[in-house]
Amino acid sequence: MAKFRTTKGPMMSKLGKLWYREAPAFGHYSILRKPAGRYIEDESDITCRVTPQPECRFNNIFEYDSYFTDDTVTVKIIELRVKHSKKSIDYLHIFYQTTSKDGTRKEYGVHHEIAPNRTGEEKETTRLRLNEEEFIKGIRVFAPPYFDDIDTRYGITFVTNQRRAHFGYKRKVQYDLLDNPPFTGVVAFVVNNKFAEQDNNVTNQHHVEIGFYSRHFGWDILGTYILMRQLIKQRRARVRSSLLSIQSQSDEFTMKGLMTVDDDIFRYIIKFMA
Repeated sequence: MAKFRTTKGPMMSKLGKLWYREAPAFGHYSILRKPAGRYIEDESDITCRVTPQPECRFNNIFEYDSYFTDDTVTVKIIELRVKHSKKSIDYLHIFYQTTSKDGTRKEYGVHHEIAPNRTGEEKETTRLRLNEEEFIKGIRVFAPPYFDDIDTRYGITFVTNQRRAHFGYKRKVQYDLLDNPPFTGVVAFVVNNKFAEQDNNVTNQHHVEIGFYSRHFGWDILGTYILMRQLIKQRRARVRSSLLSIQSQSDEFTMKGLMTVDDDIFRYIIKFMA
């Protein structure tokens, strides 16, 4: 049974650099843009240190960091529970699984409010349970074509390395937050309030942006390529071509490339991605 923790924990000191992206979801926003990502290497670049506050609804990177101890080997998102309707998402429960050096596994749940919609719509709670080899690669955000303070329709598609799961609104504008650095996975989510500025004064007009933090997974991801290369050298495996999706073809192209380069280049690539 998962335990709920609410402590912020220490500031990130052991996570290394993080990849951050966000996209507008709903509110007063009239300029459509392609959301860009960026690396965060300094703790001072992390916003929303105290939540909730006017500028931030939640940021659970600090909960993620707090689960690391001297005995912890890995921490990963193992389950999402989403309370939603056909037009919006109310709450997001994020469950983390920790693995210690002796193999002991524990789960901790974090509850976050995104934008409770009290219009009387029928709501349901859906579980997205990830398997051992599954991780979240990115998200897609769906929003109305014209943003307005009274329009809170929006939806999110969580995209893993194995499937896609959609919740809420699914029409009109779509922001793809999927072209992230290779061999990274989402470890935390953040929801910000973005206030418009007029004559250098903050106005009441604002929109809400949904984003996430990703980390390089090291051996959790790279181990597959190292083991596969060794098996191919021993003629015990081969990369098989398929007629699957474009994403699957892209993964196969990456695998074939890593399996055929010289050993020195392969080691350099693995070191760079670790």
